[in-house]
Amino acid sequence: MSDQIDFYNNFGKLYKGSILNSEDPARWTTDTNPQSRINMLMKERTDMQERTCNKYFKIEMPVLDLGCGFGRQTFMLAKNGFSTVGVDSSMVFTDIGRELFRKHNLNGVFLCDSVISYIPETTFSQVTLFDVIEHFEPSLRGKVVKHIAEHICSDDALVIFTFPFINPYSVFDTLMNMYKTITFRIEPIAKRKEHPYPLPTFKSFSKIIAPWFETVEYFHSTDTAFFVLKKLS
Repeated sequence: MSDQIDFYNNFGKLYKGSILNSEDPARWTTDTNPQSRINMLMKERTDMQERTCNKYFKIEMPVLDLGCGFGRQTFMLAKNGFSTVGVDSSMVFTDIGRELFRKHNLNGVFLCDSVISYIPETTFSQVTLFDVIEHFEPSLRGKVVKHIAEHICSDDALVIFTFPFINPYSVFDTLMNMYKTITFRIEPIAKRKEHPYPLPTFKSFSKIIAPWFETVEYFHSTDTAFFVLKKLS
């Protein structure tokens, strides 16, 4: 994860001005063409994340956005009236999040801490991990989920996970994931990539969460898998 932190610190420094000056930070990308594929996919993904939060979360309860990055979805949640706490291991990103909230007169807290070590003073009943779990190598993903269940979630908490969708019928997706399974251990290759690790599949992620969560709903968009989970009693 140290290389990932370095990657995102550098990314944040490079694009800070662009993010802060964006009309809609929740849909911001590095591509300035609003009709580009990356922008269309980002809009689809964040629109679905927004609808899912509004469907399952209660507005009167705070939301913990773990692995919040520069505050993309934290911003979206706050604009919809939720009280938010954003946690990310990149200090550059959490600083950008604070500036975004000040600029747009939004209330929220940003903390710089690791997803796998953060322990709040009080547990949360509403938690999001948007495009986070894939940034941990596979051997650590069960530890992440266990930590969230045991130290972050209140009884019967709802947790929304999203991560890149692997189409089980796509030869390209399957081969790419096999390639990452080999190359993520080769440091010169892995450290240059935003997503060096093999991506979770429906089957692998379902196995990881089974001891601590039940699946309330699963669905996917063009490029993103959605799991709505409830903590087991």
